[in-house]
Amino acid sequence: MSPAPNDPLSPASPPTDETGAADATGADATGADATGAADETGPAEVIEPIDPIVQEIEVVPPVVVLGGQSVKVEFQVYLTEPAAVRAGLLGPDGQATDLALQPRDDSDGAAADSVWSGARVFQPDALTGRWRLVIELGGNQVEQEFQVRRDWLRAPVRITTNLSSGGIDLGEAIEVTGTVEREVKHVWEPFGHQIVSLNYLTDVRGESYSLGQVDTGADGRFSALVEPIASGLLWAELELTAQPGPGTRSVAAHITVNDPDIGGDRAYYRSRTFRWPGDGWLRHTVEIEVGPEGSAARRKATGRIAVYHSKGKTKPRPGDPGTYAPIRNSQDGKGGDTGGGRYSVQTRRPGRGFYWRIVYYDTANRRRNASSWMKDPT
Repeated sequence: MSPAPNDPLSPASPPTDETGAADATGADATGADATGAADETGPAEVIEPIDPIVQEIEVVPPVVVLGGQSVKVEFQVYLTEPAAVRAGLLGPDGQATDLALQPRDDSDGAAADSVWSGARVFQPDALTGRWRLVIELGGNQVEQEFQVRRDWLRAPVRITTNLSSGGIDLGEAIEVTGTVEREVKHVWEPFGHQIVSLNYLTDVRGESYSLGQVDTGADGRFSALVEPIASGLLWAELELTAQPGPGTRSVAAHITVNDPDIGGDRAYYRSRTFRWPGDGWLRHTVEIEVGPEGSAARRKATGRIAVYHSKGKTKPRPGDPGTYAPIRNSQDGKGGDTGGGRYSVQTRRPGRGFYWRIVYYDTANRRRNASSWMKDPT
């Protein structure tokens, strides 16, 4: 395989099924005839083959910590049906390298299997930041991210942030900009292609959570829109070492979040489903109505939605807003309705078995009540 300079695999056509119907478990509702019985008086019925999809990708360890020794990272790719796959690694700087995958059982020389595995040895001087394993299957590409860090700081670092505002109304966003630098031979220079977490601590309950992550560019700069749901402190943290070190956290800045009276209208979430077509994007569908609490008079929603997921496979506790998941092909990370109060959006899936919830925003961009947490069964 000869990858292009900035693509570990050949370009793949984007999926054409953007909404895809799903049954109650998130499974694909389409499929071939289940019987395939032959008609004795005519030709046998042809059963259409089921296209394989990527069911799961494992990276072990999920966070690679580099020290004085090299670290072996193992990759497992699980398909729903035997097929041939191609793989590559995309580094934090966008450089691509091949990755050889082997079928689970290649004793008979089979070129297709449902389980593929490979490995890569990371040397102590490997780039830190966000790496991507890219799998190509049937013209689609699926990515799995993993992080590479150091065991301890090799050079002094510093991180600074600026906020576009110190106060917002609930439902509005604040832009966070900043720079990450490291000291090389007594000179501060940009530290590019690093991961920055934007963390938050609420004033009233004292609960901390993540507002998301952003990568620095080659110039060490980063920018992100965040949407805190209560007044509190925001700080940026450089995800460079196994444990936070000197200079890896910015000075915390306070944000005041006002909760204006938006009336008694509530959002009612119906018919939520998940679908995983194996192209790297999780499909969410939901129908939303809005109306006064306790009243049967409701109307179809026409605003936008935001999507959040749990930090792991445990259902979030009350008060935990979850981790923001930007919606695909959206400028502000939210998604609009497709008509009649129905919403169908796509987000990245951090893993199987996570919990998800949806937050509705009306046409004036005012945040309403969130849906309940629902586990992704795909």
